[in-house]
Amino acid sequence: MRWLLPLAFLALAGCGRKVLPPQRAEACLARVREAYEAGRFDQVPSRAKPLIKAHPRTPGSEEALFLAADAEDKRGRPTAAYRLYETLIREHPASGRIQDVSRREFALASTRYARGKRRLKGHFMTFGAPLHAVFSASARHDPYADHSAYALLLAATCQYDDGFYEEALDILGRLAADHPRSPWLPQAEFLRAMTSYRLCKGASYDLARLRTAEEGFQGLLRRWPDGQDADAARRMLVVIADRLAEHGVRAARVYEKLKRPASAELYYRDVVERYPDSPWAEEARHALAR
Repeated sequence: MRWLLPLAFLALAGCGRKVLPPQRAEACLARVREAYEAGRFDQVPSRAKPLIKAHPRTPGSEEALFLAADAEDKRGRPTAAYRLYETLIREHPASGRIQDVSRREFALASTRYARGKRRLKGHFMTFGAPLHAVFSASARHDPYADHSAYALLLAATCQYDDGFYEEALDILGRLAADHPRSPWLPQAEFLRAMTSYRLCKGASYDLARLRTAEEGFQGLLRRWPDGQDADAARRMLVVIADRLAEHGVRAARVYEKLKRPASAELYYRDVVERYPDSPWAEEARHALAR
């Protein structure tokens, strides 16, 4: 049984990270607290470093991470703060600070988002974590918090703005599943329909995404006819109708080239009947009159 003790110690230490002796850990944490309480936030991360680098089972490691992260935030270093918060969650999954970390990460990302995500090219900092990752982490850590649905909406918005439409749809699906009664759901549904529209490559290609977008906008108007995005949804339905009418006319032209006038006529009539106000309907009428 003696050989079990060295193995247990190695497992505890893990990859060369040792558990600091209690007295040393306590003294280190006291120095961290002293700097934090005195408002010397620039000293907190360096003083916390021995505890941060030690094995997570070292007493005071969790508190040192939390104080160092908060100090980095107060110093105006949001990326460093975010990384320390994520380290805390990873190394102390049973931490009682998870909800607080979730709120603080949301605040970090929200502040950066408000300053102008376009100017920052969607990044948390110039070489930092992407904003969508910070928002998603905040929602993941405390999925039932009041801010979680909004965090997911902003994460999806960041992905949408950066052109990652499939990723945006995944996040929006998670929002709808986890927060079916959220007040942010109407905006999420509008963004989902817009994302489906963006994924359509044009009237000459597969129209499945376009149909999905159309159904999304129609569903939005059925559920929230007076919502803030209702007018925009109606305008998008007009745009989609034009795209579908364009598809019908293009299909009719193909059948004309193939010397199949009956099939071409069916498409032209369908455009005239279903999209009478579309500019493409005028071409369809002229073709039928020939």
